[in-house]
Amino acid sequence: MAELQTLFKTLLLMIIMFILMTMISSLPPTRSTPAPPNYRVAKPNCPDRCGDVSIPFPFGTTPNCYRSDSFLVTCNQTIHPGPKLFLHETNIEITDISLDGQLTVLPYIASDCPGPNGTRDVISPSITLPENSQITVSNTANKFTIVGCDAYAYVSGWRLNRLNYTTGCMALCKREEDLVEGSCNGVGCCQLADIPKDIWRVVIDMKRFVNYTNFSGFSDCNYAFLAKETEFNFSRQSVASLKNVGHLPMVADWAIGNMTCEEAKKNSSAYACKSLNSTCDRPKNSTGYQCRCEQGYEGNPYLIDGCQDINECLSSELNKCKHGCQNINGSFICLCRKGYRGDGENCSLRQSIMLKLVAGIAFGIISLLLAASCLYMALKRRSFNKMKQKFFLQNGGIVLQETLITRQISPESLKIFTSSELQRATNDFDNILIVGQGGFGTVYKGFLPDNSIVAIKKSKRIDPDQVEQFINEVLVLSQINHRNVVRLLGCCLETEVPLLVYEFVSNGTLSSHIHNQARARFLSWDIRLRIAAEAAGVLSYLHSAAATPIIHRDVKSDNILLDHSFTAKVSDFGASRLVPLDHTQLSTMVQGTFGKAITFDKPEEEKNLANFFLSVLKKECLLQILDDNILGDDHNREQMIEVAMLAQRCLNVRGDDRPSMKEVAMELEGMRLGGKHSWVQNECNAEEMESLLGPIPFSIGKLHKLQEIYLGANRLTHELPFSFGNLTLLNRLYLGQNNLYGNIPQSLGNCSNLLTLDLSRNNLNVSIPPEIMSLSSISIVFNLSNNFFTGSIPSEVGSLRNLVNLDLSHNRLSGSIPSSLSSCVMLERLHLDSNALNGEIPDGLRSLRGLQDLDLSQNNISGPIPRFLSELLLVNLNLSFNRLQGEVPTVGVFQNESAISLEGNSGLCGGIVLESYGTISKKKQFPTIWKILIPSLSAGVICLILSACFYVIIYRRRISQRIQFSGPAIRAEVLRLSYADLLKATGGFSEANLLGAGRFGSVYKGVLHDEQTLVAVKVLNLSIKGASKSFISEINALRGIRRRNLLKILSICPSTDFQGNDFKALVYEFMANGSLEKWLHQTSEEENRNLSTIQRLNIAIDIAFEYLHFGTVSTIVHGDLKPSNILLDENMTAHLGDFGLAKVVSTIVSRHESSSLAIKGTIGYIPPEYGMSDMISGSGDVHSYGISLLEMFTNRRPTDDELSGHSSLHDCVSRALPSHVMEVLDPFILDEHKHIMTSRIKNWMVFILGIGVACSKELPRDRMSMPDVVTELHKIKNAYMTQ
Repeated sequence: MAELQTLFKTLLLMIIMFILMTMISSLPPTRSTPAPPNYRVAKPNCPDRCGDVSIPFPFGTTPNCYRSDSFLVTCNQTIHPGPKLFLHETNIEITDISLDGQLTVLPYIASDCPGPNGTRDVISPSITLPENSQITVSNTANKFTIVGCDAYAYVSGWRLNRLNYTTGCMALCKREEDLVEGSCNGVGCCQLADIPKDIWRVVIDMKRFVNYTNFSGFSDCNYAFLAKETEFNFSRQSVASLKNVGHLPMVADWAIGNMTCEEAKKNSSAYACKSLNSTCDRPKNSTGYQCRCEQGYEGNPYLIDGCQDINECLSSELNKCKHGCQNINGSFICLCRKGYRGDGENCSLRQSIMLKLVAGIAFGIISLLLAASCLYMALKRRSFNKMKQKFFLQNGGIVLQETLITRQISPESLKIFTSSELQRATNDFDNILIVGQGGFGTVYKGFLPDNSIVAIKKSKRIDPDQVEQFINEVLVLSQINHRNVVRLLGCCLETEVPLLVYEFVSNGTLSSHIHNQARARFLSWDIRLRIAAEAAGVLSYLHSAAATPIIHRDVKSDNILLDHSFTAKVSDFGASRLVPLDHTQLSTMVQGTFGKAITFDKPEEEKNLANFFLSVLKKECLLQILDDNILGDDHNREQMIEVAMLAQRCLNVRGDDRPSMKEVAMELEGMRLGGKHSWVQNECNAEEMESLLGPIPFSIGKLHKLQEIYLGANRLTHELPFSFGNLTLLNRLYLGQNNLYGNIPQSLGNCSNLLTLDLSRNNLNVSIPPEIMSLSSISIVFNLSNNFFTGSIPSEVGSLRNLVNLDLSHNRLSGSIPSSLSSCVMLERLHLDSNALNGEIPDGLRSLRGLQDLDLSQNNISGPIPRFLSELLLVNLNLSFNRLQGEVPTVGVFQNESAISLEGNSGLCGGIVLESYGTISKKKQFPTIWKILIPSLSAGVICLILSACFYVIIYRRRISQRIQFSGPAIRAEVLRLSYADLLKATGGFSEANLLGAGRFGSVYKGVLHDEQTLVAVKVLNLSIKGASKSFISEINALRGIRRRNLLKILSICPSTDFQGNDFKALVYEFMANGSLEKWLHQTSEEENRNLSTIQRLNIAIDIAFEYLHFGTVSTIVHGDLKPSNILLDENMTAHLGDFGLAKVVSTIVSRHESSSLAIKGTIGYIPPEYGMSDMISGSGDVHSYGISLLEMFTNRRPTDDELSGHSSLHDCVSRALPSHVMEVLDPFILDEHKHIMTSRIKNWMVFILGIGVACSKELPRDRMSMPDVVTELHKIKNAYMTQ
């Protein structure tokens, strides 16, 4: 039946494809983005540009290139910076010429400032445009403005009609507070609403009311200017800022001659509008006339054929056609799709005989196949139902139902599942969902309709003669409600072998933890002893306390499961037997698991684990074979020996010599409680044990100054006290791995200084309070995993904007993933696995650019895998066991099979990882007649459809236009660039594009022309020794790292130039704000820009590179950390670059003595130990970081001569702390806080500089660790932001 459905779907898909191809072939050509204007602006063989200024005709720079002398302009090629364009032969600079009848010039502004000895320093510029040239000052685009507190000025000159004019304005004020932002009403600023028309000469004359000797203050200077209205907006800073301004743009109007359009057209040879598609207009502000292109055309109307047709069909803004567009001269026509007729707006279908024929044949064949399929499926379903009924009777289904009714057992305690329910739950027993296999069957993970997760055991065989006993065992096991037994939820008897449904235990088997080095580290001695005691306790219960004693018969580490809190649960009762109360023993075949041999090279007594263990005890060498993970605490040695003695008694050959499980359980529980027996307490430790048992006292809320609470891994019980809300100074709260229950008190939301919250591995329930999610101060860890929380994730989670690690896994949360998570932009680890979340993965997660670890497995998430996940810098992605559908991306993290997990999503297809899984499902056999009939029918239909498609495609291709597609943007993969590409991108490695030079090469700014993307190109100078090694070092250092604060390599170019010389370059993402050094130490030529305190803190946190030393498989030592290697993007986010001296070191080597290397780096930042030995280490980077941090907040280089007589920057700052901290701070920080410099801010500065001093100490062992640096800086930042 499955094969029939597959063939039917394939046939239906091909028919749909045929219809779609027919429809697509009738679509009109795709619109593409319009190209930039491509028309001439100047006469042939005439210069059309001067620097950045376009020179359209009638203007020109050489004879025969301009219309008349009035339009002569001069391009000065020698001026610097230049070249620059000037009007006629004057000194009036032109910055823009518009064919709309305006040009922009740069005149001087007038000023009146005090000079030496009471004199005046007055600048009264004049503006003289060429007379009789029809070029005049625009009276609508310009304003005459006066700025000052003691000023009046006149603006005078001549108009075209030879009449002179004079007008003026005055500005007065007494105090700076009187000035109004944006207002020029006479107080500090005066502005004329209108100026006369047709002005060709302007003279500005400035005056004062008061002498300089009687007036001083913030407004000593006065200014006046005639400038473009939009170029000046008055503010309180205008008086001071205008001191540095020499020019302001002014707009001039121009026109042709002094005739009207009607008069000019009478003389066709002198008429300026030469283009056929041009028209004449009267200018608004002057006499004469102007030319423009008609509607539907663009270009220069003053040139022959200067106005060119606009192709409106290339722009969706110029045409609103729904189906198709055809361009005509000056306009366009809307078309209907192929196969339709009409005027483009109202289109009707044009009937096609061929389409009707194909549709009719396809419909007939589909109907035939549907009828045959329905008949076959009905017969198959009838046969399948009979088979299920047979198995149900054979497996004792009727007996079980009668017994449930007779014993009045609730259906809730033992549910009889149908086979279809369990098939859906396991995706037809997909091999991907197998969680374990043993001698008695296979265990699958299943998802029931109520979103609960279960384990489904499919047995290999059952003895038909023992069906009644099997049913009895199922009934008994279903009634066992012990916390250390995997509960039997129900069974299915409609299959050949009965299926058993158990609760699902998420943490795997004890064996998987013991025999995995990484997991075994988390199994402390206390946890192992508790697991042993719990296993012994439940076996004792089954042997003696259960209504009907049960013998397990296959106790081993593989059959002991662990839940999220490492509680033991005994499973797999496939070999168990019920023992009637009147029997002391049973006769049965040998069943269970044989002990495996640990070696074949030793004597007989040492070949298996039991004999080897007993022989070691005899030799008193127990400690030599114990796991290294539990040997660290000498306090537990005595308990280990006691457990070994107990195990020795359990291994006695004679059963009568072995202790009962009740005795074993009591002794193990006694050891856990501190004595030989459970009722004996260790008096010495009674007080200590009592302090770690029971509820948390309510009086803890009286410790108002408490900042950190570490009570994890104890046996605390009861609910969290409401008094936690009084601990407003609390920074860290660790209560994980306890037995706390109930809900989280809302009062915990009062702890506004909380940085870390860990309540994992408890029994907390109800919903997560929104007040807790609103604690925006939490920035390090928020861990509520392995509890029993219900409800949805509060939308207030978006308040955790600075949080790095969020873990809500292994709960019972439902609903969709909140879109507000997009605000948590600092997240690096997000775990929401093992819940009941549904819906799609929200698009807002694309904002989490720093996310490295994302786990959404074991939920009910549906929809496709978002493409943006391939753009994130993910190192680990787990989406397994959900209901995702669609195609798997093949770029980004999806290229790394070991980094992602997608199993358990049956709707996914494609992708590198899914291809590696393969298909292992077992196919069902098909009747022979269908194997012949269906392929024959399918082959005929396919041939018919392919022939029709081939004909239609050929026919359409002959009459259709070729569809143009625009090129794609930069792909997510590494770009492939050649030497020629980089030569073109950097303008031939021009000095104008040089960003900086270093020891091994130079860095250029480049533009990838195909993508118009800015990049930084580092070209290695291979003639310098060590340059090639630097190239390899940088590639190796950054190859395996994904982090948002590291400079990203876009391309690697090892090539040869056009002369055959070796060429090596690295292409990086472009950092718009340059290096941190340029912000800290600016030259006089650079614009005045400063870093705020919060920007410096963010940069310090961004470059705290503990990830390089502790977060990778190999340790990476940067070797040259300094402000010039810290780059800032457009958002002022710091990126660490220049790994040319970086060293990649295996984690096998000590992190404090990483590698030997000649001394490299930068003087002032190199740690002192590099000069005394050839060993480099991560602590050397810590020293460089400390010096850089001091430099950021003092604005002093470590090599400055002016360090107040101190030997180093570290020494200078350490001696100033704490009382003289204000003397070493950057003056801009002092100026920033001059109105709010409180003792708290002063203390924060002491803390920041103290971190820098602690990191740059002389001895490596005395330096602060980078994780502590990050923690402290986050605390300072949160405190500073909430002041």
